[in-house]
Amino acid sequence: MEIDIKVFKAVETESNIPGSTLKESIETGINDAYHRLPNHSEYSRAELNMRTGEIKIYAQEPIEFGDDGVAIRFRDLQEETPSDFSRIAAAEARRIISQRVQDARAGYVFEEYRKLKFAAISGLVQPIVDSDNIKIKLPSGFEAFLPAKEQIPGEVLSLNEYVRVFITEVERGNKGPDIVVSRTHPGLVRKLFEKEVPELSDQTVEIVSIAREAGDRTKVSVKSNDINVNPVATLIGQLGKRVRAVVEELGQEKIDIILYSDSPKEYIANALSPAKVIKVEITDDVHKIAQAIVPDDQLSLAIGKEGQNARLAAKLTGWKIDVLSESEIDR
Repeated sequence: MEIDIKVFKAVETESNIPGSTLKESIETGINDAYHRLPNHSEYSRAELNMRTGEIKIYAQEPIEFGDDGVAIRFRDLQEETPSDFSRIAAAEARRIISQRVQDARAGYVFEEYRKLKFAAISGLVQPIVDSDNIKIKLPSGFEAFLPAKEQIPGEVLSLNEYVRVFITEVERGNKGPDIVVSRTHPGLVRKLFEKEVPELSDQTVEIVSIAREAGDRTKVSVKSNDINVNPVATLIGQLGKRVRAVVEELGQEKIDIILYSDSPKEYIANALSPAKVIKVEITDDVHKIAQAIVPDDQLSLAIGKEGQNARLAAKLTGWKIDVLSESEIDR
């Protein structure tokens, strides 16, 4: 039998599969197909002629065996291509080439998405059969999984809606990459700001830390590497345009932009925004515990609903913060 060498070369070029690898796969597959025939020779191999495209089966007859019953000496190779083997071999060659192309494409896509791990990407919401694992169709045509724990609480995604997601896991699967994405990861907030704020790309300003309770509120601390650039105003944008674009992507999640400071006292005071802080005392430098004193009428604002503001401030700064009112200190 013969295969079209032009087709072989085209597959080699388009799929990026080395010719030697493709040739070896075809020979192995066709030899396996030969072994499924009755009366086949046990010691055989298939050979593909790369000039003519012809495939032949060669076999050796064993003439001496070792103590373990394994053949150790053979007669010379003899061609044993069955006369009716052409159709079987052609079908096997087509199957192998097709499978190899699929494997190569899946491998290529896996490598591309492996490079995109911890990046944000747009995807199309697929029919929702299982809300615990929503499927998101990515630009490559592959689907990613958005597990329940990575979904924004209360957010309802609609069929064929485009959403931005953050790639958290990329593993090699049987039919391509297994991709897990998130809508709750703080990294999504960072990537959305990078999309809206050119000054982040050239590092004029930097995001230092992000504390997020997805679907409700996020605090982002920023600093500037240029004394002439206000990092908070830069992220907010003219008339709030930049931060508003991020908020819209996240379903109206509240975002506080906080000025970072090398001084823990200043940083903690800033992090408790929008509350006004009278002063911050460091009570345990080793275990990073601080006390923030606020006016009486600012206490509930500093702590926040169910402690959220203080909790996010602590997560943002890395300090345990005890929030006290003025009157509590004066007692």
